[in-house]
Amino acid sequence: MYNVVLVQAQNIHMYLLNSHVLIDAEPTGRLHKYKKASLAKMYKSQMFGLLHNRRKEVGTYTQDKEKGNLIVWVTNCDKPASEWEIEEKSIHFPTRQVAVRFAACRGNQVALMDMNKNPKIWLTDLDGKIRFKIPGREYGLVQPSGGCFDSVGNLIMSDSKAKKIVVFDPEGKYLNQLEVVTHETLTYVEELPTRMTGT
Repeated sequence: MYNVVLVQAQNIHMYLLNSHVLIDAEPTGRLHKYKKASLAKMYKSQMFGLLHNRRKEVGTYTQDKEKGNLIVWVTNCDKPASEWEIEEKSIHFPTRQVAVRFAACRGNQVALMDMNKNPKIWLTDLDGKIRFKIPGREYGLVQPSGGCFDSVGNLIMSDSKAKKIVVFDPEGKYLNQLEVVTHETLTYVEELPTRMTGT
């Protein structure tokens, strides 16, 4: 099974494929054209999420066994992979029980979806400093399993077990949600909210 994440920014396609970062500045669809670097050689843990920030750096989240919770940035991804420079930004969570499995980035904000028994969403800056914490249980979250930011910085987050999509503003304040209803093999959004800021 492959863990694949794709981010497209301007003319750059970036993939995170089982801890290998693949980048194509001129997308061709041919894998051999991609620059490739293994972060697995540096970190003893799986990578979760592929981030692209306003500084044009590529990043990912990892929970390294020796170094702890990190956001790892490749600061010069336009160079050959053998010349990549890495910056590590430590994240100091106020609890040891953290199970981040998805990450998203926009501007100066990173969202880390924590799938622990007490689910949370952590909003940090690019240096890993925690700015806001969204307590999942308050909004009926069970397993936050993905998310992205819209054009004004709102976080759109999905929860597969709670069967809902929830929207928060850049400061982690609740805006709205969509209930997802499943009937046999048909899955659809029950009702679009009439007011959702920034969408």
